[in-house]
Formats: sequence, C-alpha cells, structure tokens
Amino acid sequence: MQAALITSRDPKGLQFVSIVEAAYNKAKLDGTAAQLLNERGDELKAGVLELIAKLSATDHFADVSKEAYRSASPSEITETAKRLAKELRKN
Repeated sequence: MQAALITSRDPKGLQFVSIVEAAYNKAKLDGTAAQLLNERGDELKAGVLELIAKLSATDHFADVSKEAYRSASPSEITETAKRLAKELRKN
C-alpha cells in the first residue's frame, strides 16, 4: 500500500504555504522586485523544489539534536529567513 501524498490543500501543505507566505511578506519586496521574482518563476520553483527535497529528507539533520533547534533564537530564525529570501531573489 502506497502512502497518500500531501498536497498544498492538506493541513501540512497549508502550513508550508503559510511559511512561504510569511517569508515573502518579510522580504518586503517593492513592485519591481516582486515583478522580477515573478518573472523568474521557473528558477524560483526549481530552488523551492531543491530546498523541499533537502529539508524533507529524514536524515538531513541527523547529526544535530532537537535541543539545538529548540534553542534557536528568534533573531537566528529571522536571519535564516532573510538569507533564504535573498537567495531566492538572486536566482
């Protein structure tokens, strides 16, 4: 029996979409930057797919304890989100 695939309409998918939405809003794009991002949709999609594959791998964080993630400060999380947004804008 094959496991059911999760889509963007499922609760877990909706949570992912809300994370991406929050990152987009935090990026504070102006009209020009938003248009450039839209025009690079194929590159954005490829980058997001790569990131999804990397972060959804079960062994990706095998060498780091849960406590290390729980101890991340809000500023560390914000900086990570900013770096991701910057990378997405570059590509």
